[in-house]
Amino acid sequence: RWALLAAFFASWLILGWGCEGEPTLVITPSGTATGFGGGLGDAGDGDGSLDGPSDGSGLEDGGVAPVHLALLANPPRVDATPPTATEEVEAELTAFAAGVGAVSLDVPWDELDVDDLAARVTSYRERGLVVLVNLLVVDGEASHLPAALAGQAWDDAATVAALEGALAQVVSAAGTEIDTLILGRDVNRYSSAQPDESDALRALLGAGIAELASLAPDIPARAVGLGFVAVDPPPDYLELASLGSVVALSYLPGLGEPTFPTQTSAANDLDLMIALAAGRKLVLQALGYPSASSLDSSADTQALQLDALFSALEPRREHVAAVTVHMLHDVAGEGCDALLASRGLDAGPPLGDHLCSLGLRDEQGEPKPAWPRFLEAAAHFSSH
Repeated sequence: RWALLAAFFASWLILGWGCEGEPTLVITPSGTATGFGGGLGDAGDGDGSLDGPSDGSGLEDGGVAPVHLALLANPPRVDATPPTATEEVEAELTAFAAGVGAVSLDVPWDELDVDDLAARVTSYRERGLVVLVNLLVVDGEASHLPAALAGQAWDDAATVAALEGALAQVVSAAGTEIDTLILGRDVNRYSSAQPDESDALRALLGAGIAELASLAPDIPARAVGLGFVAVDPPPDYLELASLGSVVALSYLPGLGEPTFPTQTSAANDLDLMIALAAGRKLVLQALGYPSASSLDSSADTQALQLDALFSALEPRREHVAAVTVHMLHDVAGEGCDALLASRGLDAGPPLGDHLCSLGLRDEQGEPKPAWPRFLEAAAHFSSH
């Protein structure tokens, strides 16, 4: 895969810009940019800022806070056939050509290959990209407990030791090049689906974050991955959010609802996230809006919502370290079913219609109206 990546990179970069055209930054009448992207930078100073200067202010020269933009580079899919290495490389190069400043790596705990992870991290860092690693202890309603621990409780001594050992391996192999390490994704969704496991899982993740802080204090951003909760988050959610040096949240408005809530206010939601972070930076672990007509949404609605989010982000950028847009391509048919299964979710609407229509390009690879908005975002943050 890495040989393919090297071989394709230069030519694809030119092709990507040539096909889509050089993005231009659109300014609204209020003077707020409609789209923003990720700048390049080195790891931060250990305060969760990722790219902060030596004075600890979290600002670049000129007083602009960096926000690193990533894009989940999934190949287009209409069936459950695994993508080829070439398809994976082409998807990554499309993201690179769009001007992303970061890359987000999903690593299920039960599939952890430390050598492969280290090679990937090194390759991305050599391209000047900020690297976020999601070690998926759980992902939505799916458990990624290693098979050797089957039947063990989350807080069993053997489980805790195994997670601490996995973190030690990751830190030893690639710790100095990882900017953000997040344990789990949508952990609160798993806890809601498996309430009897909630306390034990929370204990394990707390031990993992503590071990990570001890092993690798130079990894500036550490967190438990949670789904955004707008109203009255429960005490166990607040406890998990308090762990780590940043707050990591998935933001997929309307997920699981029969229709997309067009009244969603990105500005209000970002303010709630900032309050939850209590002075720490935010990492949006997964950001996306569906385009499925079955949810009373559309490709145009998706683009408008993405615009609104980026516009709301600009005046709040000092509070946000990184954003991963979820995802490059839609998936359909058996490919959609496989995506839901990977997260422990039942196939079909409304979850399938939502998660499988989050792409900025459709399942055939054609750009949707949200795609040029993303290019504007990348162009803005690559130069600001």
